[in-house]
Amino acid sequence: MGAVGLTMLAGTGVIWAAVYMLWMLQRVVFGKVTNPENAKLRDLNAREIGLLIPLLVLMLFMGVYPRVFLDRSQASVEAVRSRIPAGEAGGSFASVKPIRHRGDALAP
Repeated sequence: MGAVGLTMLAGTGVIWAAVYMLWMLQRVVFGKVTNPENAKLRDLNAREIGLLIPLLVLMLFMGVYPRVFLDRSQASVEAVRSRIPAGEAGGSFASVKPIRHRGDALAP
């Protein structure tokens, strides 16, 4: 199995994992209550909401303005990048040579 086959297999696995997750979430969140004890469960109380609000604000801030967090890790990232040999940077798709496979017709 070549790289294309493995890529297709991996992509199919990701799709099936998402399908299963959504199916499971539908059953857990919107399914019928099968245990009478679970019918008595309450939603979040004020203390739990108070704990979640700062986390939600931090997640929103990290998504909108991540520079604060990325700047703190810049020195570590640069240290790792200096140890890894890098090839030529930049370029475009036009500068990439096409890969020829066995059986492909040779283009002029």
